Amino acid sequence: MHVNLDVTVFRLAMRAVIINFALTEMRDVMGNKPVNDVRILGNIVITPLLLARDRFNEAITNIADDLDRDGAIQRFEYCFELVWKTLKRILDHKGILVNANPRDIFRYAAKESLISDPLPWFDFLEKRNKTSHMYKEEVAVEIAAIFPEFKLELDAVVENIQKL
Repeated sequence: MHVNLDVTVFRLAMRAVIINFALTEMRDVMGNKPVNDVRILGNIVITPLLLARDRFNEAITNIADDLDRDGAIQRFEYCFELVWKTLKRILDHKGILVNANPRDIFRYAAKESLISDPLPWFDFLEKRNKTSHMYKEEVAVEIAAIFPEFKLELDAVVENIQKL
């Protein structure tokens, strides 16, 4: 029980750090003013997604030990959540009402050519759901193994939504 509590506290602390980091990155160095938000379709802000993608890319190029890998897993988790929620907002904007199930979001996103294929995203969803068990070495290794494919798909979806 003590180990589970420690893992839960660690995960909550990591999420707080990631969210705080994303918010901090949205500040201008010179005056601590918010940078201009990047918007698509007039009102959908994608700045957090762009920053999270950059931080994920940075994390996966510098994995030297288990702590780096675990940090990269947290960045993967954050990116994944931002992608599917951004896709949901885009679909809502287009009048395509989809329930909040990520699988359905990815299916409709593929129909709208926002992603090329929902199947890799289903795999990423499975890995995302396993992040609550990343204290198991074999699960952490399994999640980290999808980083190269996730990077390609993440870059592609960001490129597609930036065209909107």
